[in-house]
Amino acid sequence: MPFAGGKLDRESGKRNDAAYIAEQLASPNTELIIFQNAKPFFAKDANAPLRLLASALPQFGKIKLGPIYLGKDNDSIPLFAIELSASFDVDNSILQGMGEFAELRQMMMRISHEDLAMLGVARSLFDWHGRHGYCANCGASSDIAEAGWKRICPDCNTEHFPRTDPVAIMLVVHDGKCLLGNSPRFPRAFYSCLAGFIEAGESIEEACRREVFEEVGVMVSDCEIIGNQPWPFPSQLMIGLIATATTTEISSWFSKSQIAEMLDGGTLIDSEQFFGPPKVAIAYHIMQHWLESLA
Repeated sequence: MPFAGGKLDRESGKRNDAAYIAEQLASPNTELIIFQNAKPFFAKDANAPLRLLASALPQFGKIKLGPIYLGKDNDSIPLFAIELSASFDVDNSILQGMGEFAELRQMMMRISHEDLAMLGVARSLFDWHGRHGYCANCGASSDIAEAGWKRICPDCNTEHFPRTDPVAIMLVVHDGKCLLGNSPRFPRAFYSCLAGFIEAGESIEEACRREVFEEVGVMVSDCEIIGNQPWPFPSQLMIGLIATATTTEISSWFSKSQIAEMLDGGTLIDSEQFFGPPKVAIAYHIMQHWLESLA
């Protein structure tokens, strides 16, 4: 699953060991990945993020955020992430000619699952720090702690941790067909699974039933969880379900063959083109799971 299955050893138990983190940062084989305005820096002519030796860190001057310790890769190389200020000029820096900053959404179909997972972690953390610089308890400016995985208020000592927002994303099925939706945010011909944030005090299944009824007026009974996916835009956990409809109000229902064609590049229905979600989205895998269950 894209953004999941990363192979980093996060070494979460060592984040509060300042001496250990400093030792990793000073190691001669430690590498940096670099962000600016939520965009990773990708190596020139390569579908991979640039990994620069951490010894180059002083050449960036004052950085916006970081270094954040991500952990060690399969080769036991320590990895840190930094975010540069918006005013940082690539053309007059060590990065000149080495690549470019690019939107992760634009690159996620091209890079490896391991790199995608690593960049997703860093992007979510930088977004969280950018939004939570002040203590939610007293309003004072908070400080980064534990190698970038915590913020602590110096005034009231309240600890703040990176948040993840759970989302139920479901494929509603009935009698060999499934229901898809078209969000106002989507292109007109793009259809995907229904989805919504899980509310306080609500189970995953309860959120699934509520969201389906709110969005399309259809009642569902059985809700089967089939997988999940971290989604770093900015920091959701997408929990995928198959839900069985008990009512079939006027909605967009698609057959098995239509879904198969949508996932294979698109389908024509009444002379109109329809497209499904890309392979990097859990919605694609939920729909594929349903197709395989009917085989």
